[in-house]
Amino acid sequence: MNLFYLAYKNILRHKRRTIFTGVTVVVGVLLYSFLDSLNTGVAEESFRNVQEFETGFFEITKESYFKDRDEVPVDESFNPSAIIASIPEGLKYTTRSYFKTEANIYENPYAYDGSFNLTGVIVDPKRDQDVFETSKYMFEGKFISEDSPKGAVVVGSLLASRIGAKVGYPITFSMRTKEGTEQTIDAVITGIVSTPAAKLNGRYVYFSKDFMDEAMEMGDEVSVIHFKLGQFSPDKEYEKIVASLKPKMPSGVSAYKWSDIVTDLIAFVKFRKIGSLLIVGLIFIITFVGIANTMLMSVNERSFEIGALMSLGMRRRELLRLFSYEGMLIGLVGALMGFLLGLMANYWGVNYGFKIDDIKNGKIDIPFRTSGNLRGTWHFSGMMLAVGMAVLVSTLSSFFATYRFTKKKIVSCLRGVDE
Repeated sequence: MNLFYLAYKNILRHKRRTIFTGVTVVVGVLLYSFLDSLNTGVAEESFRNVQEFETGFFEITKESYFKDRDEVPVDESFNPSAIIASIPEGLKYTTRSYFKTEANIYENPYAYDGSFNLTGVIVDPKRDQDVFETSKYMFEGKFISEDSPKGAVVVGSLLASRIGAKVGYPITFSMRTKEGTEQTIDAVITGIVSTPAAKLNGRYVYFSKDFMDEAMEMGDEVSVIHFKLGQFSPDKEYEKIVASLKPKMPSGVSAYKWSDIVTDLIAFVKFRKIGSLLIVGLIFIITFVGIANTMLMSVNERSFEIGALMSLGMRRRELLRLFSYEGMLIGLVGALMGFLLGLMANYWGVNYGFKIDDIKNGKIDIPFRTSGNLRGTWHFSGMMLAVGMAVLVSTLSSFFATYRFTKKKIVSCLRGVDE
């Protein structure tokens, strides 16, 4: 007897019940596929933006600076000359120094007087574009270069929109130098940058190393050396490069991979993924209960039929397989429907996504480095996992729901009593 064919005919006997049960499977697979795609896409964009606009693949800095990184301790700097002299030819690197600063604006040309706390970034105009993509995202004007006039500064688009700044507007900065001296400088906005990492567009302000090293009393020291690696086997390359540079690192200076730096972002990504799994897990629990309930009703209604099959020689093991096949078919059809709907949902998520202006405008502060347009990515392994889980849950729910029934005696099945 073809049990698979018999199972197929049995689930068609109660179409409405089968469809209702299958819908829960469709929703589970669809929701998991879409959420997994969205979470993966936003995480990949954030990780890419971290490396392209903040850290590079890895950086070398003082351990004390790394520990207090959020406080931007400009006095925790070091002389990079010995390390730079040992950097292998062809390896892309640049230096940056970071400091806290207060930006001050005044009425005319601005609409009002005000001040804002920012992070100043001293960039090397010769090498910064070798590691970072910032210069490719100029909204207006030019990024810091060797031709930039003295006192040139580049601000983020979010800050510019908040204060109504335009290229050519003056702006005054107050800060404490490396030696602890209070310093005030007058600068002119020569560029406005709008990176895909919206979080940085309202926080960073960029200065030329040629201009600010003297003003900040940096001497020959920097806060960080940033490195960019190739796309293939960067982790192995990172370990090899660090091992070669380690003997040249001064005491208290170490190398840190990008993932060691943005631990808040990585933790947030994991938290969101766990949250999505909990939601989908709840749906699969509902699916488990729904299919189990459907199978229990089915076997109770077919008690006489089952007794007749057993009296004709069907073994209890075959009977259990029959019920499991029925649950598996419901799960398989629902999973395939969910997979197809998931493809359509993911197509929309990958090409259009959710545009959240509050992220772009800085009204929502989240660890994601995104432009506010949350897009998914094609993650077929996640979709196949959802299909497999749906079929497995459906099969197991049928098995456990009907296992006890298969222990009944033939006479009890034929009489329709529970003995």
